[in-house]
Amino acid sequence: STQSRSSAASDVYKRQQLDNTRKQIFEGFMEAATGSGEQGVLLQFASVVLRVRNYKDLAELVLNTMNQLGELKASVIINGQKQSLSWSSNGPCPPMEEEVLLMLKDKGRIFRFNNRIQVNEENISVLIKNMPEDEKISGRMIDHIPLLLQIASSCINNIDTSENLTSSLKSFEIVQSVCNKLVECEKELLQSMYQFTSHTEDEFVRMQNDVQYLSLIHISEPTRPY
Repeated sequence: STQSRSSAASDVYKRQQLDNTRKQIFEGFMEAATGSGEQGVLLQFASVVLRVRNYKDLAELVLNTMNQLGELKASVIINGQKQSLSWSSNGPCPPMEEEVLLMLKDKGRIFRFNNRIQVNEENISVLIKNMPEDEKISGRMIDHIPLLLQIASSCINNIDTSENLTSSLKSFEIVQSVCNKLVECEKELLQSMYQFTSHTEDEFVRMQNDVQYLSLIHISEPTRPY
């Protein structure tokens, strides 16, 4: 009958809505969990970097951290008070790559060209060679990497002035301040995850009840002979 077909169509629509809600819950949870993991990588970097005492170790730590963040392949150049160092995952940068790093270090904090991005801080720059195409992922990387370089830049100042206690304490305070910001960001992220999950669970239960109710109505309707 027309009423039965209408009820069945409504049932299908509700089930589709339920499936879409499940998908949104999963995608939202995965994005929030990924963001939390990335914050953890930055926190680990901030704690380990305090023990670095030379440019080479710092460059390798920056590159390893970027690889952990998003499997980013990059080159880094450090401009210290007395010397400079350009480094990649394969060791010293080729001369041409070093020229590109130097040429772009005064092009602003973030400079995009082709599929590459260079991020510049006071005395350190990184050239990312494989920026993710996904806008959400690349957006998070653009948020994380300047913060990473800010911490690294503070470490470079500390290396350059290791004999100056006042400067060392100031660098430590900057790193500690960044760590505190990261912890607060992580707390806000976890709170958002909780609120999002709570809301979507309520919606999920409501839609399940609607679908069950419609199914019971459909089952209880007598079959009319044609």
